[in-house]
Amino acid sequence: RTHTIDAIARRGILFKNATTQNVVCSPSRHSMMTGQYCHTLRHMAMGEPPTDPPTYLRYDETVPQIDFPTVLASLGMRPFNVGKAHWGDWWESLPYEEPPRADFARFDPPEFRVYPLVQLTAPQKYPPRNAHGPRVWTIGGGNPYPFKDTGPGTITATSLAKLAELIEDGKPFFLRVSYNAPHIPILVPPRFMVAPDQVNLPYPTPDELAAKSRFEHMQLAQYSSVLHLDQKELQSARGSYYGLVSFVDFQIGKIVKFLEDRGQLDNTLIIITSDQGLQLGEHGLHKKRNFYEQTVTVPLIFSWPGGLPQGKVIDELVELIDLFPTVMDLVGFDIPEGIAGRSLMPLIRGEVTSWRPLVFSEIDHSQSVYTALRVQSGRRVMVRSKQWKLIYFRDERVLHEDGTLYDLIADPGE
Repeated sequence: RTHTIDAIARRGILFKNATTQNVVCSPSRHSMMTGQYCHTLRHMAMGEPPTDPPTYLRYDETVPQIDFPTVLASLGMRPFNVGKAHWGDWWESLPYEEPPRADFARFDPPEFRVYPLVQLTAPQKYPPRNAHGPRVWTIGGGNPYPFKDTGPGTITATSLAKLAELIEDGKPFFLRVSYNAPHIPILVPPRFMVAPDQVNLPYPTPDELAAKSRFEHMQLAQYSSVLHLDQKELQSARGSYYGLVSFVDFQIGKIVKFLEDRGQLDNTLIIITSDQGLQLGEHGLHKKRNFYEQTVTVPLIFSWPGGLPQGKVIDELVELIDLFPTVMDLVGFDIPEGIAGRSLMPLIRGEVTSWRPLVFSEIDHSQSVYTALRVQSGRRVMVRSKQWKLIYFRDERVLHEDGTLYDLIADPGE
């Protein structure tokens, strides 16, 4: 239930087929902020240097070294960030109170845990950390803290305080509000919990699992299998995640109302997007680092009632590297040659009838922080058209391509 985001989409342009360039946060955000593919940036994962360095990463001095905040600064805007940054030295990041975490989400091998959802009358500590053993990944349960003491709550409060200053200043402004949620640890305020029986997602069958690639059977299963959870536990985890999405939508609603109350909504460009999605037990997996549609297809909405069409839905294949040149186009900044992304304005204005036939995503698992993914693996890529999706290893260090081909028309559930 995303009433606020749905309303933003109705006041703007919704891209139904937007693909992220990497399925972990740091390289995805770096790519999004520069308009370049991750292999061009030589930033392919979030973790540690590979034991055996690849040869495909070649530095190209002809690639434009330009990023989002640089463009904004040239226009006299100070680019502020509240919340999760990654590459935070690019932004003027505002301090906010980060709440206690239920887990560190970094250990090998994983143990998923779904905590019971309970309504507590007073703040309680999260389930205790195991100081001497593996950390658990909390993938569902109740958050006993008041709204204002949660991550989304503190990010929103800091954002509203800064917006008040920026609006009072009367100059053009840019504010990047970067919620960590919905993200592990998945703990949701009970008021927003979605009843588990209302979540209708498929369970993997033995036949489906038997048809998967070796990498998925081995490394990905070690990293994020949920096959040890019973159906009740998995449905509780799914309801928690859906509830956390609604809680973030509730926070975004506060920002929209703040702009509306101060007469700024029609003259403010609002962009909604995400660095990647998440599996919730489909295909037997949880979390990310895979190329299923739930992970690699992300929200992308542009809303500016005073300057863009409203109520437009576009189903052409676009990529997150297109976000940066689109904003450059909107603010009248010349887009340098050599940026891989394309301005989406011709699509938005209806000036073209066809767009790119393929989209691309990649990750180098040999640079992962998780041992299970680093072993016998490397750069895995996805190439997708409207009908077909091909996934395979494209790396001289991996002897077998271990590929999978999906017909997304005949088999949309992959």
